[in-house]
Amino acid sequence: MENEKIQDLIQDLERVSELLYQDKKDEGYTILNPCIQKLSIFAGILTNEVDQIEFINLLKSALEAMEAENLTLLADIIQYDIINKIEQYEE
Repeated sequence: MENEKIQDLIQDLERVSELLYQDKKDEGYTILNPCIQKLSIFAGILTNEVDQIEFINLLKSALEAMEAENLTLLADIIQYDIINKIEQYEE
């Protein structure tokens, strides 16, 4: 995954998080939808198996927050866990 695409993904996820904090679920999910495939691709390019498992567990936590309709928790997971993990990969 190219560095530019990773930056675009991070920006989209930051926007999703911002919208969810504002309780704008529909707008946030609209932006999140195309991010899901990109997150799946990102998980696949992680070379360390431990990193892959950790990232997949973060995605599962995000899904659980979505199912519970806990927008604040979902925004927190995206903002502080998923984005952080993606940024660590970039370094």
